[in-house]
Amino acid sequence: MKILVAYYSRTGTTKRLAKALARWLGADCDPITEDGRYRGTVGFGRAYLAGLTQAKCPIQAKLDPTAYDHIIIGGPIWAGHVPSPVRQYLTNPAIASKLVGAFCTGWTIAEGARFFGEIERLVGHNRFRSCSLAQRLCDADLYQYPIAKFSRTLFSNLTKPQKNFVIDNLNYALE
Repeated sequence: MKILVAYYSRTGTTKRLAKALARWLGADCDPITEDGRYRGTVGFGRAYLAGLTQAKCPIQAKLDPTAYDHIIIGGPIWAGHVPSPVRQYLTNPAIASKLVGAFCTGWTIAEGARFFGEIERLVGHNRFRSCSLAQRLCDADLYQYPIAKFSRTLFSNLTKPQKNFVIDNLNYALE
């Protein structure tokens, strides 16, 4: 069983989560990159506008997602939406059929519901588990336990027959 954790990270937060998740699952980890338009302070503004307008951007990924049995996608929340690089990545129908998990980081975990709803519309199904982590949890390096728990729920679903697939969402935040 080959698993791919693909992610987009503008500031490095999602990258840390993706690498931790890949370690827990024994998966390959692949960054989704764009042409640099979202770097720095000006890039933050562009990212916000791209989230609002659901703009497209050219992307690159190193690994071929069609070579994997299962795919997990991750990214930050941009203006309440899936970031442009992740949205572009999910337009591949081969990825949509293999998507089993999604995770995101945002200022509040409440933003995750819209993020996952958008992914559901992009891939055409809701047969994936999800995990939303508050930014302050990541900033405080308190993401290891939620990521470990998310990986266990993913792994238990991957080892069950597909007909028993159960959707279970995990949301974590510091109070």
